[in-house]
Amino acid sequence: MKRKRQAPSPRELPTLATVLVTPPPLPRPTQKEPAQPIAARTPRPATRLTTWTLALSDGNQIPITGIGIIGRNPTGQDGYTHVVALEDPSRMLSRIHVAFGLTPESDPWVSDMQSANGTFLDDTELTPGVRTEIRPGQVLRFGDHHARIVIG
Repeated sequence: MKRKRQAPSPRELPTLATVLVTPPPLPRPTQKEPAQPIAARTPRPATRLTTWTLALSDGNQIPITGIGIIGRNPTGQDGYTHVVALEDPSRMLSRIHVAFGLTPESDPWVSDMQSANGTFLDDTELTPGVRTEIRPGQVLRFGDHHARIVIG
C-alpha cells in the first residue's frame, strides 16, 4: 500500500524572496507656484483702504464692493451685491460660474462655483469652492471670457 505524500508546511518551505513595498515618489515642484488659498495665508491687519475693480473682457468694469457672482444666467440669486450675466453663445459658462469679493483685509478673492469647465487664474485651475486671492496683473479665465483685477 502506497502512502500519500503530505505537502510541506509553510514553515518548512524556503524563503524565495522578500517583498518590500515603497511609497511612490513625491511630486516634483512646478516652476510656477499655484495660487494660494486665502485660508493658507498669514493674516495681516487691515491698514489700507484700496478700491478694486474687476475688468471683464466685454468691457464692463465692476467695482468690488461686496460678494458677486458671474455666469451664463445667475438670476434668482439673493444676497449678492453683484450679479453679472454674460453672453455665452458657445455654452462654456455654467449658470453660476465664478464668485468674487473682498477679504476682511480688503484683498480681492475669486472662487470657482463648481463650474463644468473650470476657472483658471493665469494657467492654474482653481479648486472649486475655495476662495483664492487674485492680484493686479493676473488673468482670470472662465469659459470664453477673461477678467483682470485693477486698483481703483
